[in-house]
Amino acid sequence: MNAIYAPEALLPAGWAREVIIEIDDRGDIVSTQPDRPQGAQSMRAGR
Repeated sequence: MNAIYAPEALLPAGWAREVIIEIDDRGDIVSTQPDRPQGAQSMRAGR
């Protein structure tokens, strides 16, 4: 699974800051985690 960081993202509940977006191997978003500083988790973009 890959994760990317977005300084801001529009989520169903509204705009959120410092969002980690987890993406499965098919490219589907599987979870979002707002209010997570960029260094909170290792992240990879792409494969």
